Amino acid sequence: DALSSQTLRIERPAPGTSQREALFMPDPFGAGTVALLPLTYDDGAVASVLRVESPGVLGDDDEALLHSATSLASQALGRVRRSASPMWADGDYASDLPTARWWRDAVADVFRDAAAHRMPVSLVAVEVDLRTVDAQAGAPAADARLLAVVDAWRRLSIDLIAPLGTEVLVALLPGRAAREAQALVAKAHAEFVDPLLLRCAVAEWDGTESGDELLMRARAAVRRDPSSASG
Repeated sequence: DALSSQTLRIERPAPGTSQREALFMPDPFGAGTVALLPLTYDDGAVASVLRVESPGVLGDDDEALLHSATSLASQALGRVRRSASPMWADGDYASDLPTARWWRDAVADVFRDAAAHRMPVSLVAVEVDLRTVDAQAGAPAADARLLAVVDAWRRLSIDLIAPLGTEVLVALLPGRAAREAQALVAKAHAEFVDPLLLRCAVAEWDGTESGDELLMRARAAVRRDPSSASG
């Protein structure tokens, strides 16, 4: 296995270059392979480069393993960057991540059906302050809190989704007006005694907004009044 005696290094990108794809090259100083794999943030910016030096030739399985490891490392970088900021900016809803594209398609279908049947649609934005939980009790506790919130909604037969590919969670509630959605928020979160670590707001679709616009309005309501469940 060519990876069994590899040498790994994390390097800064060369000044003035923008390496966005993995490069696999023959080692100029011997019979082997040098692989350069960019580690990127969610927005595609290159944070660093993983340099792999192998004395052998990398096969397809070896390359697939390296790509998988790089993807996981990039996801970790994104999580670290997000945890450094208490709240993402309004513009994050415009992300072109695959999850965001799926979200747009799914919510457009819901809106079309709601318009055809003249029924309301509400959206609940749920934001868990993982940064504070992590600082107080560590990363495992932050992950446990996130799962607990998801489970609380699932007990109401409602799945939370992550349209941004982040810890910003959303409940899309077709057929429910804002008042009913607020009652569901109270029921789902009744077991949590630290509401400032679990902030949410409800926004009811006005019949013209896109899913991104409705999500942005709900998130703006969270920031205006973190203790409120309306928007």
